[in-house]
Amino acid sequence: MKKNLLIILVGVFALLSVGLGVYCIKLNTKIDEFESKDKITNNDVENDNVDQIALDCSFTRTYKIIDLMDEYRAAAPDRSFIIVDQFQFFVPVVHSIPTKLKENLKVGQYYEFTYHIKGKMDSSKELEMIDVVGMIVEEHPNNDNLTATLQIKKTDKLGLDQTQEPICKTSK
Repeated sequence: MKKNLLIILVGVFALLSVGLGVYCIKLNTKIDEFESKDKITNNDVENDNVDQIALDCSFTRTYKIIDLMDEYRAAAPDRSFIIVDQFQFFVPVVHSIPTKLKENLKVGQYYEFTYHIKGKMDSSKELEMIDVVGMIVEEHPNNDNLTATLQIKKTDKLGLDQTQEPICKTSK
């Protein structure tokens, strides 16, 4: 009985070893394919014919302030983080804002966040909210860099009356 069990265990171990080896080979092949796709060559840089589009647009989202995160100190003193909630989104979100905009915010109150996006970007890409939040500056620079400014104002709108506009369209 013990001998049969030992033979079965050795057989299972052998099958697992072969299967794991095949899996590792496939995984390494996929990693090599992925890395080769991401490599940038001089030809890619020289032939960079990516269409750029100019954006100059705004959109507004309404958020309820959940927490001002007063105890958290950001690495940059001109940046603060707050926790907000969007109607029927059901997930609190940490939002980075310029510190000077945080001064008048109150927990439990609703505010309209108006984002103004300006600059040039690749026409094949779509803006995501995380991109917009990462671009927030106090004022747009005098160049083509894609940036966003933010204005925050208190609102009494609740539920379906809140403003929830889509992010600016970037496709041609």
